[in-house]
Amino acid sequence: MKTKLTAILIFAIVFSMYTILSSCQKDKPCVHNTTELGISSSDFAKVPYTDTSKLTFVRVSTNDTFTFTGHGWVIDYGTLQTGYEDGCYQNYNLQRKRIAFTSLIYPLPITLAFQYYSAGIDYLEIDFNKTSYIVGPGGIRKPYEYDSLLIQNKHYYNIRYFKNEYKPEYNTPYGCYYNITQGILRMETSDKDKWELIKVE
Repeated sequence: MKTKLTAILIFAIVFSMYTILSSCQKDKPCVHNTTELGISSSDFAKVPYTDTSKLTFVRVSTNDTFTFTGHGWVIDYGTLQTGYEDGCYQNYNLQRKRIAFTSLIYPLPITLAFQYYSAGIDYLEIDFNKTSYIVGPGGIRKPYEYDSLLIQNKHYYNIRYFKNEYKPEYNTPYGCYYNITQGILRMETSDKDKWELIKVE
């Protein structure tokens, strides 16, 4: 009988301690961690454009030539919050680097942006004529889709062809030809046209 009472007493003590500790844990303020994720220099190096680069393209359907001038790289940040099981959150400040190229005679810009769509994975996004081309910078490497390609009577090498690698379910038939030395080489746009590079200055 004495042994049974001792066991009950021990259980009561342990249960009381557990209840107190649990209550303390619930009342303990959650510490939110914040991590800043920047675009790495190795990823950024895969875009050959400066703040004031000039890109000259020919619109294949009309044979008209347009020059698009850069207006400087802009750096800003977005935020992302992910949850833990204990109710605490991990906060991220996600860097974005972007640039817009505009033409004096064509109404729509060419925009490029390095940005994060999730923590730890950044993408290069190119937008033009209501068409988006998205690729992870890590994907701009061997094996290339084209070792060599002739565009406007000029040979280019080590070329990636991509559409929307972030959400391939939204892919259209239109893609972008790109290499790290000249950048955009050819864009297939949603109006079923093609824009081909003449030169980069």
